[in-house]
Amino acid sequence: MTDLTTTVQSNGVLLQWNPILGSIGCRVEGGLAPSGSLQTLTAMGEDVDSYFVSQGKLKSGKTYRWHVQCGCSKSKVGDWSVWDEFTWNGGSGLVADEGKSMPADMQVFPNPTSSELHVSLSRDIMGLTSIKVFDAMGSMVHTTSAKINAGDVSFTLDLGHLSSGIYVLELSSDDIAIRKRFVKE
Repeated sequence: MTDLTTTVQSNGVLLQWNPILGSIGCRVEGGLAPSGSLQTLTAMGEDVDSYFVSQGKLKSGKTYRWHVQCGCSKSKVGDWSVWDEFTWNGGSGLVADEGKSMPADMQVFPNPTSSELHVSLSRDIMGLTSIKVFDAMGSMVHTTSAKINAGDVSFTLDLGHLSSGIYVLELSSDDIAIRKRFVKE
């Protein structure tokens, strides 16, 4: 399971993923981040790849996490995906994943990395920016903040202290959050 995408819309949030080939259904599990109670939903259908969460089920200003698991039968089920997160702001602002449906795009390289991760932004994100790294279980394993000025479109993070695995880098400011997956060797 790869390529989770969270798209915030005015009336709710669209959760999308790439299902395993031939899947007949997927389970979506989610709730308040980082450790709120979780609800499990079942999305049935051949190669189902999305689930819409209406605004009535979301609380403004709260951060939610979700992941998905798809299967071809009751006895053949894939692994759970990594966790993804989004913040609901009543449909205002923009919180998205992987550079889709948002005003700024972020590239990370080298990917995979052994220690230093270079981050490049296609547009300016100005102001105080939170920089967080989450592991595959959704736990925050690194955090810092930086004041990014106009024209600053790249920087480097030293992540040599992280264990090998899959991670998500998140940059967030007042009205945007950008997430990108990377692998630490």
